[in-house]
Amino acid sequence: MNCTRCILSKTRKRIVRGTGNLPCSYLIVGNGITRAEESLGLPFLGLKKQILEHLLLAADIDLADCYFTNIVLCRSDGEISDKSKIACSQHIMEIYDKSGCDTVILIGTVVKEFYGKTFPDVVSIMDLRYIAEDGGTGGSYYYMMLKRLKEARIEKEKITKEKKAFKGIGFRY
Repeated sequence: MNCTRCILSKTRKRIVRGTGNLPCSYLIVGNGITRAEESLGLPFLGLKKQILEHLLLAADIDLADCYFTNIVLCRSDGEISDKSKIACSQHIMEIYDKSGCDTVILIGTVVKEFYGKTFPDVVSIMDLRYIAEDGGTGGSYYYMMLKRLKEARIEKEKITKEKKAFKGIGFRY
């Protein structure tokens, strides 16, 4: 992909599309790409990845049932402009359509403000950096986000059961 839709294309070394399996139940959208992520071409590396994976596994969310991406596909050295977010939103929407996911997990305020009302079933968690600064997997922010993810997973399972029950008696859902 040789995207030149926004200013980030002028300084990037590599596009970081995302990673994971499609279709999936969970689409996870982060708030930006680090230098290491750009260098390796993979989102969510290092401490961010450790905290996120720990949260998902503790909430009984199978990592193999997730697709991980970011609000933009190129690294930014500063604040991400709305033009860049809009330019990358086409990619996010294509992934969402391909994924068939039930739940979108938005990480950070920037992502929540941009996509919060776009998807039907959204769970928003705080920036992983704040969780790390609060003591990582032992801090209070971690447990607040874990509770939010567990509640979302339980709700998703409930809806899935209801859909199966309706299909079983001949209703279209």
